[in-house]
Amino acid sequence: MNYKTKTDNKGRLTEIHVPLEGQHDMVCTFNYSPSIMGDGTTACHTRVCDDGCTAALCCGRTPKQGLVEAIETDSKHNVFHGTDEQKLAKRNILRKIICSLMD
Repeated sequence: MNYKTKTDNKGRLTEIHVPLEGQHDMVCTFNYSPSIMGDGTTACHTRVCDDGCTAALCCGRTPKQGLVEAIETDSKHNVFHGTDEQKLAKRNILRKIICSLMD
């Protein structure tokens, strides 16, 4: 699987760009902010977009958690575009990325 990543000056993942043949590319962006819990932790705001506009928006502690939630959001709310097979393929791409982030 071919995808590109970007990181910020702290080494945190900020973007994953996945080229898709015959479709809009899938872009995952990650923005970090202090948690509203006031416990000194950081929240990771995740946006997964496959058409340049509509996106699954999730919040968690890590990019991995945000991607897991994006898969769940698409499964429940049909966010991704394309045929059922294309949507499943996009969720599977995200699963592979999650596995690669765990290494």
